[in-house]
Amino acid sequence: MGITAKSFHKFGIDVTAVEIDPIIHQFAENYFGLPKINVVYDDGRKFVTESSKKKWDFVVHDVFTGGSVPAHLFTTEMWSATNAVLADNGVVAVVFL
Repeated sequence: MGITAKSFHKFGIDVTAVEIDPIIHQFAENYFGLPKINVVYDDGRKFVTESSKKKWDFVVHDVFTGGSVPAHLFTTEMWSATNAVLADNGVVAVVFL
């Protein structure tokens, strides 16, 4: 959370970020200049699975942790749930470092 959300917001895109750790959100505001955006504190897979009624134009799958990635966010079930919440012609971008 931080640079990607800030960039989308800068271009007038309505951003909803899903972050499991409130400290990361606070860090992004304090050190990356993250503007006030809609932030949901939840596990990404749970959020995507439970928000299937909402359709998203963009889903940025960014789970960089500085080490390993949460395995449950890279499963067939997660990709299926992500596909289910995409709008027609929606785009998924994966940040994997």
